[in-house]
Amino acid sequence: MPKPAMPSPLRDAAEALDRELERYAALAAELRREPATTEKSLRRSARLLQGLAETEQLLGQHLGRLVRAIDTRREQQEAATAEVQNLAALVQARSQLFGQLLERCDALAKRAAHASASLQQRAGDETEAEASLAALELTAAGLEELALEAESIGVAARDGNFPDVARQTDGLHAQLTSAHQKLVATCERFRQGRVVH
Repeated sequence: MPKPAMPSPLRDAAEALDRELERYAALAAELRREPATTEKSLRRSARLLQGLAETEQLLGQHLGRLVRAIDTRREQQEAATAEVQNLAALVQARSQLFGQLLERCDALAKRAAHASASLQQRAGDETEAEASLAALELTAAGLEELALEAESIGVAARDGNFPDVARQTDGLHAQLTSAHQKLVATCERFRQGRVVH
C-alpha cells in the first residue's frame, strides 16, 4: 500500500490551478460548440459564459495561492542555502584547524624522533663527564619543550572538539613528560657520580 503523500502547499496550489484551467478549457470548448442559434442554445451559452467568469475568478485565486506558495518555497530555499553556506564555512574552518593540528602533530613527532635518536647517540658516546652531563641536560630541556608542545596541541584539539587528536597528544605528552623526568633524574645521579650504565 503506497504511503499517502505529505501535504505540500505548492503542489496543492498547482494541482488546484491545473484543475481550474482544465475546467476553463472544457467550458470554452463547450461554448465553441454551442451554435447560439436558438433560445435554448443562447441560454446554454449564457450559463457557459457565467461558468467561465466564475472559473476566471477561481483561476485568479488559485494563481495567487500558487504565487504565495512559490514565494514561501523560495524563502525556504534561500534560508536553506544560507544555512548550507554557513555550514560549508564551518566545515572549511574545521578542516583548516584539523590540518593545522595534524601539521603540529607531525612536526612534534619528527622532533621527538630526532630527540630520541640524539639521546641514544649521546648515551652511546663515551666522552668527558661534563660534556655528557651538558648533552643530557640539553636533551632534557628539549624533551620538556616537546612535552609542553604536546600539551598545547592537546588543549587546541580539545578546544576545537577533536577528541581523537587530543587523546593522541595526551598520550604523547605523558610519554615525553615521563622521559623528561627520567632524564632529569639521570642527570642528578650523574652529578652525584652514581650513574649506572
